[in-house]
Amino acid sequence: MNGVRKKLDRIDREILFWMDLNSRSSFPFLARKIHASPATIRYRLSQLVKSGAIGQFITLINYRNLGYRSYSMYYKLREMREKELARLVAKIKKIPLVVDIVLVQGAFDININFLVRTTDEASEVLWLLREIVEKCVLEEKMLVYLRSYF
Repeated sequence: MNGVRKKLDRIDREILFWMDLNSRSSFPFLARKIHASPATIRYRLSQLVKSGAIGQFITLINYRNLGYRSYSMYYKLREMREKELARLVAKIKKIPLVVDIVLVQGAFDININFLVRTTDEASEVLWLLREIVEKCVLEEKMLVYLRSYF
C-alpha cells in the first residue's frame, strides 16, 4: 500500500491537521478533537503511516531557547559535475556547526544552515565555508534568523 494515492476523508484530514500541529498528540486527545473513537484514530493513523501519507514524526527544536542563533547561507554555484558537487558537500558536512545542507532550485543552488552561540563562532563557520566554496561560488547571500513563530 506504500506509495498508493488514497482519497482523504474528513477524519484523515483532521488527523493530519492535528498531527501537523503536534506529532505527539495522544489518541484520546485526537479522538476528542475529531469526534471519533481512540481505536478509529489509532487505525487511521497507522493507515496514514502505512500509505506513506505520514513519512515520519519529528520534533521541532527551538534552538534560540537553547542559546543558539541560526544562520543560512545561499550560494549560486558555477556549473559542476555531480561528483564534484558531492565532494563539495562532503567537505561542508565536516564543519561541526553545520546542521543542514540543501540543494535548491531557483536563484541559488545550495543552502547551508548552521547554528552558533556567538558571533565569533559564526565568523569561524563563514570563513571555513568560504575556504571550501571559494572556487565554486558565483554569488552568495546570508540570512540570520531573528525569530521563529513555530
